Amino acid sequence: MINMYRQFKLSTKLFIITTFLGVIPLLSLALIYSYFSISNVREVTTNFTNLFASQLHASVESYVNELDNITKTAFDDNEVTHFLTNEEKSSTSEKIKGKISIDKFLYRMAILKPDIYSVMLVSNNATVYSYGSLPSIIDGNMLSSQAWFQDIRNANGQLIVSPLHKQPYSNVGVNTEVFSVGRLIKDSTGSYGVLIFEIEPYQLLKFNSIQHTINNLYQAGVVITTPKGELIFSTTPDRTKEMDNKDFLTIRNYVQSAGMVTSVIIPNEALYEKINRFKSIALFSAISIISLMLLFSFLFARNISEPIKQLSTRMREAGLGQYLQIPEIDTQDEIGLLLRSYNKMITNISELIDHVYLSQLKHKQAQFSALQSQINPHMLFNTLESIRMKAALNGDVEVVRMIKMLAKIFRFNLAKEGKINFIKDEVDYIQNYIAIQNVRFDNRFVLEIDIQEQLLITPIIRFIFQPIIENSIIHGFKNKNREWNIKIKGYLHENRTIVLQFIDNGVGIAPDELTKLNGELDAPPSIKSDEALGIGLRNIKDRIKLEYGNEYKLRLQSSEDETIVEVTIPIDRKGE
Repeated sequence: MINMYRQFKLSTKLFIITTFLGVIPLLSLALIYSYFSISNVREVTTNFTNLFASQLHASVESYVNELDNITKTAFDDNEVTHFLTNEEKSSTSEKIKGKISIDKFLYRMAILKPDIYSVMLVSNNATVYSYGSLPSIIDGNMLSSQAWFQDIRNANGQLIVSPLHKQPYSNVGVNTEVFSVGRLIKDSTGSYGVLIFEIEPYQLLKFNSIQHTINNLYQAGVVITTPKGELIFSTTPDRTKEMDNKDFLTIRNYVQSAGMVTSVIIPNEALYEKINRFKSIALFSAISIISLMLLFSFLFARNISEPIKQLSTRMREAGLGQYLQIPEIDTQDEIGLLLRSYNKMITNISELIDHVYLSQLKHKQAQFSALQSQINPHMLFNTLESIRMKAALNGDVEVVRMIKMLAKIFRFNLAKEGKINFIKDEVDYIQNYIAIQNVRFDNRFVLEIDIQEQLLITPIIRFIFQPIIENSIIHGFKNKNREWNIKIKGYLHENRTIVLQFIDNGVGIAPDELTKLNGELDAPPSIKSDEALGIGLRNIKDRIKLEYGNEYKLRLQSSEDETIVEVTIPIDRKGE
């Protein structure tokens, strides 16, 4: 076994050691923690549920006991009991006085329990005195015929809680569901009537502070019934069908003083959700620990190999003329040193290329200036003007116009170095250029200028427009039997970059060729000649990158019947 271990690679040895020292202890701790956590959650869940059931029982019992105490005060009101005893023999004035006493008594009841729907006092001859949230007319005979009312009258003065019922005896509460709490008012001399509180069922739980909490945690439902199983209250939706179902936990408590049964119903799935969640967490933890150890080994190898792969890729790109740096890593090891050395080398090469290329440009500029000095602009313009005047005298208007446009082109080409060039100068130049081409091609070219007005006074390096338009004429317009449209569009992008688009309706560029050309246009300035790209576009590309930076460029887009050459330049740089 030891000899086999010695033959393993270093990465395999590290994997075995980290697994043995890391995975096994961590898995053991996870299993122990999950066991005790599950036991604790089970105990807490059970205790919390029983606590809620006990609080519900105590709250309902307290509520009913409060009503019991309030109804007993009727025995102490002598005016009310005296009037009810002699109600049939009372005169009209005595009845008015008695009704006032009863109204005062009912009002006191309502003040003591403001959450009741109504309170009624029913005399022995079915006369109903009531006070409630809504004025109503009560049919005493119909009220007396209700089964629950008979239960209260026959209870011999004991407090009775009725099941849920509607109010057909009231002119306003027919569709309102309430339960009634009442008792027969009597003493040793006889009975005086029945005192009834009508209560909307939700009042039983409105005062319970943890109802919403347990409902959100465990989807708990509450059902309150009479001992016979008649419904008094149920949370929404109705949970009565879930009672005694094996998939639900039902905790019952009997409210002795009220003759009510409170039931708390909780789905087993919700009750043990946390336990199942802990089991899932334990399993997930075990899988995660193993995965993390494997990931650690992978990242370690990747941390070594990835920078080397990047270095290899950048070296191949450098061989193709794209000198791009590698994002440096903040390490002081040999790999970090290697990457920093490579980036420094690439920086030196790029600076050297820029220096050589700029030297060549300066050399060409010197040759151009020398050529300009050999041409006497005044002699050239005077000669052209003499020819133009001769043609004018001969009445040849077309020749006069052509010579005038040609003179403007010469004036632009022979402008002195250092003069600022604006986009409007490029536009004027290209308009004269197209006008001369239209003489040659029988007015086949239609030039459209769509450049935002404020951009026309933006400085730009010289000779950008003409090589692009000339390239379109040479390569794009091969079909002689159609109108040739050229559009120059310019707008300001949101990042303060000017976008110039040269759009023609000539033949497009093949997809493979387009990809190749754009790749060459993305390359930094090179001292090598690129035959595929052409002198004009390559010159524009190189001058833009050297003047404005590599983030500004020339790009091609093309379809079967449209080609777009897009140039981007900054808005705040000077032209040549």
